Amino acid sequence: MQATSPSEIRLAHRYVALGDSFTAGAAGSDDAGFADHLADLLRAVNPSLDYRNLAKAGSLTSDIVARQLGPAVAAKPDVVTIVCGGNDALLSVRPDVHAHLAAFERALEIVGEQVPDAALVTATVPDPARFLPLRERSAARISNAINQINEATSAAAGRHGVPCLDFAAHPHTSNPEMYAADGYHPSRSASRLAAEAFAGVLGIHYGIQFDSEEVL
Repeated sequence: MQATSPSEIRLAHRYVALGDSFTAGAAGSDDAGFADHLADLLRAVNPSLDYRNLAKAGSLTSDIVARQLGPAVAAKPDVVTIVCGGNDALLSVRPDVHAHLAAFERALEIVGEQVPDAALVTATVPDPARFLPLRERSAARISNAINQINEATSAAAGRHGVPCLDFAAHPHTSNPEMYAADGYHPSRSASRLAAEAFAGVLGIHYGIQFDSEEVL
C-alpha cells in the first residue's frame, strides 16, 4: 500500500455519482457499482460522508443531463463522478456520438459553473461488445461507436481540465473475469478496482493499478 500523508488526502463531505449501470450497478443485480465502493473508501477517511448515487441503469448521456444533473448540483457536492456513453453505443443501431459529446460537454460545463470547487472525475468505458454474443457486424458497429465515444469523452474532459481515467485502454478489460456473467457489466472485483482508481485521483492511494500516464 502506498503511504499517503494526511495533507494529501481530499476530505470529501458530499459525493454525488452520475451515470448508467456502470455506476448504479446492473438492474436486478446485487453487485454494487464502483460508486458504492468509492463511497466506502471516502467514508473511511470521513465517516460522516453524505453519498448520493443518482445513476440509473440504461441511461444515455442525454438522460444524465436531463434527469440527474439538476439534483446533483442542487446537492452542492464536493466530489462528483460521471461515467457514461456505453448505452449510447449499445442501444442504438445508429449511435449518435455527437449527441453524447454535446450532452457530456454540457454536463461538465454545468458542474464547473454551479459547483466550481467540486472535484469532478470521469472515465472512458470498456468496449461492451468484447464478450457479448453478437453478430460480427453488430460487434463491429458497437466497437467503432464506443471508440468514438471514448475519444469524445477524453477530448471534452481535456478541454475542461477534468481528470479522465482511461478504463477502456486498461489491460484488465481484456480479462473475462473482470466482467459479470452477462459479459457486459463489471464484476465485483472490477468495480472495486475502478473505485480504487477514482480514489487515487482524489488523493487516496491503495496500490492502484493506474499510474499518472493513464489519467488523460
